[in-house]
Amino acid sequence: MTTDDVNSETARIERTKLYLAALKGDWKSVENMKEIQRKITKAEETTLHVAAVANKEDFVRNLVSNGMSSDDLKVENIAGNTALSYAAATGNVNVAKVMLEKNKDLANLGIALEMLKANPNFATAKDELQETTLHVLARNPSAFVSGSRPGLLRRHLNIPCELFRLQNS
Repeated sequence: MTTDDVNSETARIERTKLYLAALKGDWKSVENMKEIQRKITKAEETTLHVAAVANKEDFVRNLVSNGMSSDDLKVENIAGNTALSYAAATGNVNVAKVMLEKNKDLANLGIALEMLKANPNFATAKDELQETTLHVLARNPSAFVSGSRPGLLRRHLNIPCELFRLQNS
């Protein structure tokens, strides 16, 4: 067995351990691991994605409060879903709150994109800080997902955006 095979096998074992811990909410088994928040599934879901969809609030809280950056919360899987979208899909408000306390911009990013698509005039409208929608979006380059399927929240936002478009046309 080569060094690469050993490293690959070690990485697979670590990903499996993280996946099972997140699924069960077993923080103690992984709390001392390096790089707990990383992509661990073939669908590029992170440890946070798995814990969020499994409704493991304490695990999510520990994960978010132990070295995660606010940018880590923006990581999307291959379908364009963040861990917050998983929390929303399962209806777990407490898990979503934990994430939003760390990064309040998460809730607004997808909505801002949909509103801009619905009404291009929002691009030049300014808020109380004299920033346009484009200023805000420019600070979030991951918002521009080219060629990928829309995430769960983006798909569900189409209905209110259609209503918004009709009301403002």
